[in-house]
Amino acid sequence: MRDVVMAILTVALSVAMKLSDYWVKLNRQRQEMEMVQHKEELESLKKQLNPHFLFNTLNSIYALIAISPDKAQQAVHELSQLLRYVLYENSPTVPIQDELTFIDNYVKLMKLRIGDKMPINVTLDSGDCNDCHIAPLLFISPVENAFKYGNTGRSGDSIDISIVCREGSIHCHIANNFIDSEKRDIASSGIGNVNLRRRLDLIYGNKAEMSTKIDGDRYIVDMIITL
Repeated sequence: MRDVVMAILTVALSVAMKLSDYWVKLNRQRQEMEMVQHKEELESLKKQLNPHFLFNTLNSIYALIAISPDKAQQAVHELSQLLRYVLYENSPTVPIQDELTFIDNYVKLMKLRIGDKMPINVTLDSGDCNDCHIAPLLFISPVENAFKYGNTGRSGDSIDISIVCREGSIHCHIANNFIDSEKRDIASSGIGNVNLRRRLDLIYGNKAEMSTKIDGDRYIVDMIITL
């Protein structure tokens, strides 16, 4: 009986070890597949973002040509700098200051188109996070939408853009006015915000939060990312 029991225990231990090795190998394969799928999905989302960004920016320059050819020429120069960042920045993360510079250049381009028709309040501050990195092109979609829907031409309307880094977190607040006829469109905000939510989930998981709301005739986007 003792020999039988020992034989059974030996076989059981051997089977358990083989099952454990198999489970570890299977789990590793699953994780590798998920990483590949996430990477491919992120690349797909970025490819969708680039044409979307380029299409909207070219529309802005097209509108500017009829108003001021000199400003349109300056806008093309600004656009070339933006495209260099969008098309050739292939790193998974970039310095925060580079991303803020990109947003600042885009805002300058939009100011050329809008002129002095409405206040544009911008705060871009890397604060104490200068050495931190972030996934590129996270803020451009809500900023684009703010200019797309916020340029109502009404007196008293404004666009507010604040991206501030403090104590290892990035706080982004973007708000703009809109007209009633665009309420349904701005609530969905097209492909841009859908892609952004998915990218945040894939890259940062529960370390990123994004909320949108309508307050009267103001559309507000808030994002918090823990680096």
